[in-house]
Amino acid sequence: MQQVFDITAADIAYAEAILLPNGKPFDQERLNFIENQNTIDLQAVPGSGKTTALLAKLLIIERKLPLIKGGGILVLSHTNAAIDEIKHKIEKYCPKLFSYPNFIGTIQSFVDQFLAIPFYVIQYKKKPLRIDNEIYDEIVKKTYNSLPNSAAKSWLNRLHNPESVFVKMRFDKDLNLLKEMNGDFLLRSANASATYTQLANAKKNIMKSGFLCFDDAYLLAELYCKHIPGIIEIVQKRFPFVFVDEMQDMDKHQYEILEKLFYGNGTSISTFQRVGDKNQAIYSSPRSTEIWIDRNQVLKLKGSQRLSIPIARVASQFAVYKDQDYEITGLNECKILPQILIYDDQNLGLVIPFFSKTVKEMAGKGDLPDFEKYPVKAIAWNTEWKDDDARDNISKLRLCDFYSDYNKDSKGAKIDYSCLKA
Repeated sequence: MQQVFDITAADIAYAEAILLPNGKPFDQERLNFIENQNTIDLQAVPGSGKTTALLAKLLIIERKLPLIKGGGILVLSHTNAAIDEIKHKIEKYCPKLFSYPNFIGTIQSFVDQFLAIPFYVIQYKKKPLRIDNEIYDEIVKKTYNSLPNSAAKSWLNRLHNPESVFVKMRFDKDLNLLKEMNGDFLLRSANASATYTQLANAKKNIMKSGFLCFDDAYLLAELYCKHIPGIIEIVQKRFPFVFVDEMQDMDKHQYEILEKLFYGNGTSISTFQRVGDKNQAIYSSPRSTEIWIDRNQVLKLKGSQRLSIPIARVASQFAVYKDQDYEITGLNECKILPQILIYDDQNLGLVIPFFSKTVKEMAGKGDLPDFEKYPVKAIAWNTEWKDDDARDNISKLRLCDFYSDYNKDSKGAKIDYSCLKA
């Protein structure tokens, strides 16, 4: 039987004192989530404070540690930035939560540490040298350039940009070759053609050499579950409580491995709570509404501290995912009304200057009291194309289409270099 915590008024007050402005309590929507200890989903509108509600739950659980039978708390998100935010806000108040047997990290780091690397060791009797996309791509390009004249090379040469096809090619759990992770089939393993065999062996040899891309980690995780299914129960016992923040940004393979590990058609011994907003998905290639299937019990946070009443009213009309009682309740007292700029393709370069002019005028009239502290910025859906097809789609616009001098800054230190000079 799963462990249940007694969450008291004193526990709630403790979390409020750390996370909320002085004298401000959690409302009933947030209390419903904080106190819930079942496998559920939390769907939360923009600016609803869903991460704060999750942090409150974690602060309270930390006071109840250790868990019975030595289990741990697992907290996952999609990006390092989200994990860093969690650490920044609560680590000093709950150090036990950030040490063994608990784990707080990205979905990638969890899959690497608990599934991919252990299964790789089982298969190859050694640890992988590196799990990194940039290094992997360099190795794959060298492999492509050294491919002998063969059925595989002839097949690749008939394709558009054959080197790119070879670099992006991925295995699925049945070792079919896909165009990319979660992509269309290129070659099926069941056919065992000479082309498939040569390409599959080339990819397998790269993996055996110790160089993996991030997608390979998910392949190894799937193979671990497929060939040694007992690992699923072991992982559930290791983590009886699982919380995933920003669930909408999980891609299909990430969603599926989490479901397999911690839900299992409702048979899991883990409590698995997913937190996010399907309308805020930014990373996943398929729509989050297509891969994130609601649990039987879905809690909702409808109140938005970020949005005012008039802006919430407009924003709710643009929601892609709506159920019968979908609603955004604007709680911000800002009086600024939504403004929509209408332009044509010939005036793309005038959009940001006009936007800037409008913002400056509002700031000059005192409508933006925190303008110096919180500067207004222009954002766009994407800043660079990731494939040739997108480049040819004139309906898709980048930030540099609006602002020709824009250059995307490289963020984060590069971990690996090809040589000392680089």
